[in-house]
Amino acid sequence: SGAAVQTGPGTQRIQPGGVKIAVAGGLETGVSYVLDGATHNNPQENVNYPLPFPDALQEFRVATSGLSAQNGFKSAAAVNAVTKSGTNRLSGNAFEFFRHHALNAKSPFAAIGPDGERMDDGLKRHQFGATLGGPILRDRLFFFGAYQGTPVRQRPASNIAFVPTP
Repeated sequence: SGAAVQTGPGTQRIQPGGVKIAVAGGLETGVSYVLDGATHNNPQENVNYPLPFPDALQEFRVATSGLSAQNGFKSAAAVNAVTKSGTNRLSGNAFEFFRHHALNAKSPFAAIGPDGERMDDGLKRHQFGATLGGPILRDRLFFFGAYQGTPVRQRPASNIAFVPTP
């Protein structure tokens, strides 16, 4: 949303994955998060719990001013997310994105390997997932499920540091 700035990651209390976001000059703890009509704020830090990935969302809305009474307990903004639901038609999707160290440029500060070449970061990142929804009882009962995984493998960052002398 416009006027939104990430001020830092959430701490690792209770649920990792939350981020601190200040909207329109408000406090980073002044954003109300609602998922499927229920409060989705971490009570320990007063920031968001992780939201579902975009393929599992039907609606995502951010209100920054003129909040209604239902969102009046937070001063900066209200984020409302709604997950998809099943329909009478079986439908879904699948995806995969990948990054590989062979496709990345090598850092000019990376260590030099035994072959005399700069070492790459060894990054192998695969982000994959799928959604599936459909009927259980036609016109009465539906299902929807989604999954996303992101395994990341990488060499540790270079330990070389250049510190100027007085």
